[in-house]
Amino acid sequence: MNEVGKLESKHDGAELHFGLEGRPDVSIIVRTYESEKFIGDALTSISNQDFVGSIEVVINYPRGTKDNTIDRVYEFINSLAKSKKHNISVTIVSTRKMNASEAFREDIRHATGKYTATLDYDNVYTENKLSAQIGFMKANGLHFSFTNYDMADINLNKIRFMLHKPGKDYRSFDSLLKKFFVDANTVVFDDRFKRLLFKAYDVIDPLPLYKDIFDDYLMGFIALFTGNLNLLEKSLVLYRVSGFNSSVLKGGEPKEVVFDRNVRLNAYVQKTFAAFIRINDRLHLTSKRLGMGSTLNLSSRPLKASFSRYGIVSSGRGSRARR
Repeated sequence: MNEVGKLESKHDGAELHFGLEGRPDVSIIVRTYESEKFIGDALTSISNQDFVGSIEVVINYPRGTKDNTIDRVYEFINSLAKSKKHNISVTIVSTRKMNASEAFREDIRHATGKYTATLDYDNVYTENKLSAQIGFMKANGLHFSFTNYDMADINLNKIRFMLHKPGKDYRSFDSLLKKFFVDANTVVFDDRFKRLLFKAYDVIDPLPLYKDIFDDYLMGFIALFTGNLNLLEKSLVLYRVSGFNSSVLKGGEPKEVVFDRNVRLNAYVQKTFAAFIRINDRLHLTSKRLGMGSTLNLSSRPLKASFSRYGIVSSGRGSRARR
């Protein structure tokens, strides 16, 4: 049986590892599914990084993938060997087909770097993505940061700026709810923030809505709650919009691309808000123990005013959603 066959036959979390041993400086999680058309661009953008340090690429490979995604991954591994890029290792993680939240939780278990980043298979990094963002975090003692991004068509030609651009008040609860702008492709976080993520998953795991909670929402709200929502105002990701007409994107915001904010808020954020409140309460001691500050006092006057607009009643340090 070849290596891919062995990987297909194993349980969730089985690994194949290629390249460097030892702890990398940064891990980049790349999730795949039927992604042979675009994943080569994503992986090439990683190998083209001007970052000085070791990089671990963690590839989520769902068993049962029917296209040639794994062939593209092995082509990338072979290209690294030929180009003598010895600072990049690749770990392929075998999983069943998972939704975004489940996959993210599994993937960060396998990411061993001092910092962790994520990249969807159809998007690409700019060459200075890691060096600029990690340099920004080190210079300012940050545990979590996100950046701007550019929209691109299927051929990676820029077509417009962000769907949702952070405003000056981006660190406010209202701003994050009304116009969610933390895209997972732009995020980098350190070990301490990762520990907060695991704590958050422990809190929400028993909840029936756990699988509905998007990973970027989870990271964004945890960063807000713990005072770690930090924006580097540079565009360091090309976000490929496939399946849509780029001329339409240039002229407006079709509903297929831009979520209707009211629908997104009512159907998702209100539905899962109780989970975020539980997370905030439970992270309070963990965050202080990690030296990352206290979580938000959700009963403060400004937040109570925000909550009332969304049908949420504040109660003590936490809050509860109106039924």
